[in-house]
Amino acid sequence: MAARIYSRPALSVDDQLARLRARGMLIVDEPLARHTLTVVSYYRFTDYAQPLLDPAASTICYRAGTGFEDVLTIVHFDEALRGLLLPVLERIEIAARTVISNDMSVRHGPHWYLDAAHYSDPVRSGETIARIQADIGHTDPRKRHASVRQYYEDYDQPAMPPSWMVFEALPFGTVANIYRNLNGHTHQYRIAKAFGLPHQLVGSWLFACSYLRNLVAHHGRVWNRVFTIKPHVHTPHKAYMDGRNDRLFGFCVVLQLLNKAISMETGFATQLGALLEAYPALPLEAMAFPDGWAKRPLWQEKLRRPPPPLPAMASLPITP
Repeated sequence: MAARIYSRPALSVDDQLARLRARGMLIVDEPLARHTLTVVSYYRFTDYAQPLLDPAASTICYRAGTGFEDVLTIVHFDEALRGLLLPVLERIEIAARTVISNDMSVRHGPHWYLDAAHYSDPVRSGETIARIQADIGHTDPRKRHASVRQYYEDYDQPAMPPSWMVFEALPFGTVANIYRNLNGHTHQYRIAKAFGLPHQLVGSWLFACSYLRNLVAHHGRVWNRVFTIKPHVHTPHKAYMDGRNDRLFGFCVVLQLLNKAISMETGFATQLGALLEAYPALPLEAMAFPDGWAKRPLWQEKLRRPPPPLPAMASLPITP
């Protein structure tokens, strides 16, 4: 088989604008377009423009009337959407770290995560421990997270820090995998109660959230993505997602259910609805949002308690 060689040249901004015009895109405000392509790569920009291509055309071209600013609207919407999702994902990540570490540490000691007896698969337990060591910089002081650095400076035994320090340094994906590797009918079942969900779902949902979190944190497109890692769906949660767990709406259902379980202050549904209303030109079906989704009981929010007032900065005893 002959080698497949990539031979396309790099394009200057002028060449990029010319190509977009040749493919039928209207560029009215050229300074705006030029500035955009200077700071947003052409490759990224045209990825957002994919839904505006003409499927009936024999060559690559955009639907009649497609403007540069139409694509820019999608870019801005996706940016705002990521900004909305990230705080919810952060709350879920912090809660997962805390619930797992607290439960296991109190019951089985500060270094429970090093004991293969707590994992369902002895082989995978070794892989899990090795992953933890790599994530916290156990063998490389230069990579040590701030939460564990002081432990290594002050103590020789045990060789690794206690769970509550370690879990502050672990990526979300590692935390999710630790949960999935724990003994299912003992540890998983007990920990899942904090989320109000079956233990079979929690592992899948945490891992799916870690995948979404990485996409969001690294500026990946999410608005119309078909997700390759999908949260498992069990009855009675199928009805919440309308059978679609590979689009954004399915992930938002997961976030809403987890967020309601762990957060004293809700608001995700209200903010999500407001964002979608602010961009009426974008089709909800691209994200698998069903008609009337915001009126469903899952999305009706009431604050369990008002958020605490922010203290005046002058009153905080902060040491420089």
